[in-house]
Amino acid sequence: LGSVDFGKDPYWPILDPDNVWPDVEGGSMCFYDGANYTGNSFCANTGQVFLDLATLGWDNRIRSIEVTVPTSAAICRDRNLQSYCERVITSQPVLDPFLARNLSSIRVY
Repeated sequence: LGSVDFGKDPYWPILDPDNVWPDVEGGSMCFYDGANYTGNSFCANTGQVFLDLATLGWDNRIRSIEVTVPTSAAICRDRNLQSYCERVITSQPVLDPFLARNLSSIRVY
């Protein structure tokens, strides 16, 4: 049996010459379980990787993301930065319904 590939993973944006991503040293963003940056939260800095948000009690909880110091992040639906991933470069008061409460791994660049 073959595997399904959605064509997006945390590495494809790096190789995409049409996009310029702000990978800024010292960047930071915060992740909230409520829309519009409300509820419980945790923040992450450039270089932090969360391969399984379940180990932090955050699997499938994130609904909004606030970029506090410019940077970008890959946010993925499955553990180990697998399945469908998007690159976040600006604050997201409400994540797309496909991703809201469906994130399991994050890499902050």
